Formats: sequence, structure tokens, C-alpha cells
Amino acid sequence: MNSRSGISRRNLFKVGAAATAGALLLRPQKAEAEEIGPILGTVRQGACPFWMGDSPQAVSILPYGVYSGGTMAMAQVPNGLRGPMTRLKLLSLGAGSGVRAQYAPVGGLNLANPETIEFWAYMERPTNWANGDPSSGAMGYLTFSNLSYTRAFSAFFTLRPGWNHVRLGRSQFFAAAGSPSWNDTFDLMQISMNPCSAGSTCTYFGEFRKNGKDRPLLCLMFDDGEDSVRQNALPLLQSARIPATIAVISGQVGRQYSSRQFSTLNQLNSWPAGTAFVNHTVNHTRGVMDSDTTPLGTILGEINGCKQAIAGLPGFDPTMFIAPYGEWSPKYAQALTDCGVKYSRSGISGAGPGFMRYTGCRLDNSLNIPAWFITKDTTPAQILSYVDTGIASGQSISLVFHDIRPNPSAAIDYSLSSFQTVINGLVSRSNLVDFVTMPKLCERLKLNGLV
Repeated sequence: MNSRSGISRRNLFKVGAAATAGALLLRPQKAEAEEIGPILGTVRQGACPFWMGDSPQAVSILPYGVYSGGTMAMAQVPNGLRGPMTRLKLLSLGAGSGVRAQYAPVGGLNLANPETIEFWAYMERPTNWANGDPSSGAMGYLTFSNLSYTRAFSAFFTLRPGWNHVRLGRSQFFAAAGSPSWNDTFDLMQISMNPCSAGSTCTYFGEFRKNGKDRPLLCLMFDDGEDSVRQNALPLLQSARIPATIAVISGQVGRQYSSRQFSTLNQLNSWPAGTAFVNHTVNHTRGVMDSDTTPLGTILGEINGCKQAIAGLPGFDPTMFIAPYGEWSPKYAQALTDCGVKYSRSGISGAGPGFMRYTGCRLDNSLNIPAWFITKDTTPAQILSYVDTGIASGQSISLVFHDIRPNPSAAIDYSLSSFQTVINGLVSRSNLVDFVTMPKLCERLKLNGLV
């Protein structure tokens, strides 16, 4: 039992006497919340667990779209991070092959107008994963429908290797067929996995729940330490009482180029109390941190060199790190651990609903926490829609900006007027979300038992 949340972590894909029940069981639990102070607010509301089938006989395997092939079984997760569990296992046969499990409970399934649907999934790392980079992900979907598939709700999700916690707000589901209502009784529950382009995908699913929500957090991050952020964004942030997280490239501190000017240490020191400063390496060179050929000593030097250079900044937390270009690799993760880093932020690649990764969806790896990269072409409406989806599903979100300029030109620039619009939109939502720095965000993740 997770004492913080009041939610049982027991396996919900069970083999045994319960298999004779013949119906998808909904067992409501009393919603519990824990108050941990005005900054972090409510940790978590209670969730009602349910499970999809109790034996291999209760779940059938079907082809999916143009994909066909794969296997389904009830099997032990081959990883002990969350203890021994028997779960639904879906194995695709390789690129161009997909697999779907379907459960049709006797009497159907009524979800009673849920706010959220969530589950845990464990995905094995393919041996030929492209460049060892898990950001490419594997796409899946969850569907509730009638037998003839004339009324159906679906939602997409993306999994990376390792443990994934997926929470889908009701607003993330779309009408895949007809005009379904959440008050309908659904005949089928389906879960599907498509392989990543690099090869086969093997995923284990369990612990399906509804109505689990956290008080959402919003973390505004500014990568690189460019001084336009201090000059242009800081006044707006102070007026809105929104704290900032600044990722500092120590080798660029105080440097000036034709297009960019980086803050000096004195200018960084002038940020108000409550600002967080985070290690962003010495040189920020692309392809160094995630390359198998980079010596471990080089990676350690990038991390430790920056840590030593900015250690005197108030608000600097040496356990936090922000990955250049969102790069990630096992060697990189080992170096971070050796340097005492506990939390590292990466980025998001890809597009579409399956890549909407919020911190409520990908919390299993504290050294690979996702965030949204904001570019010159990202509109304020898009940014605020990300925030609204996080609020609706009780998930947190990190937004990553670089330079804030009156007249943006480079892809990493963001318009000052658009940034003002974003800040105004965030202020109008301030009763629905807490604004925090990266250390406070990670503190919440730890309190929820999700990292």
C-alpha cells in the first residue's frame, strides 16, 4: 500500500480463482488526499482500480489495422523495480507488426464518467533501439467500444523502455466511432501496441485505474542562461509570481556573440530568491553525452566542471541536471549517478497526441524526465492547451524556453509579446495549478512514489 495516496499497488492482472468472476470488476476506494503545505498542495486523490481479464483465457488476441502478428500471454515482468507481478504481456514480432489484446467482460463495462484512466506499463528495451535513444518511443492506444465498434472512445499514448506510468484525462480521448458517451456501458476494452521503427516491442500492462489525479504543477525552464531571459522575461515572471528554473552552460557564462549574449555570474546572481539554477554542462556540445564512443571521463568532466563553476549561485541544486538537446544514454545516466545527480530533464521528440508526455505519464526514470520544448513557431494557444490538458488529467508539465526577444529570428527564440500572452494565460489558471521550480517539481514526484 502506498501510504501517501491510499492506493493499493497490488497486481491487478491476477491468475486464479478470480478468473471465474467473468466480469470486469470496479472496486471503488475512498478518495484520499494528503496536504503537504501551500506550495505543493494536494499530493494525490484516490483512484478506483479495475483490471482487464484475470487469465489468458479472459483476453483474446486480434490483428490491428494493417499490422498483424504478435503474441499475448500472462507473464512475469522481468524487472524487480516494482516487485514481482504477473501482467498482460504483448509482444510484437518486429517492424511492420503490431499486437492488440481485447477484453469483453460479461455484462459490459461502465466507467461512470471517469475523469482519468491510468495504468502502469513496462516495456523491454529492444536490442536494436535506434542509437540507444528511447525518445523515439513506441505508440499504443486504449479503446472502449461496443461489440460492433459503432461507438468507441480511444486515446493514444507513447511508451519508452522501462517503467511507464500513463494517465489519460477524459479530454485526451476522442470519439473513434459514432457518438459515444462516457455513461454508456462498453462491451470491449482494447489495448494495442505498435512497434517502434527499430524493431519488435514487448510490453507488460497492469494496474488499470480510474479517477486518479494530482494537483498539477507547472515548471517554466529557460535553457542556456541567455541574458535576454533576465532582461525580458524576468519582469513578467515577477509580476505573475512565477519562479524560473535557469539551466546554465558554465563555459558560456558572460560570453557575447553576434546573435546571443549570455548572463555573467553577477547577472545570474541578480535573479530573485526562489529562482533555481541547474547544471547544463560546460560546453553543451551535441552528440557528446549520448555517444557510445565518448569516454566516460569526458562526460564526467562536462557535468562536474559545470557543477564547480556555478556552485556559488543561490538556488543552485547539484542533484538537478538538464540534458543538452535532451540527449540520453545508459553511459550518460551512469555518469550522472556518479556525479550525485538524482534528477535529469530530457526533452520530447516526435509530434501528435501520442507524444503528449506529461510528468504524470513518464515518471519511472528520474534521470529522463520529459518536458515540452517551445520553439519560435509554438503559439501561445498551443502552450496553453498543453497546460489545460495537464490540468484536466491531474498531471504536471514542464515548458522549456531559450531566448525571449522582441523580434525572434532563430528557432530557439520566442517572441516577447507571445510570452506575455502565455504568462497572462497562466495567471488566469493560477487557481488550478501550482507554479514551481525543477527541485520542487521533483520533490512532488518523489512524494507521489513515482520516481
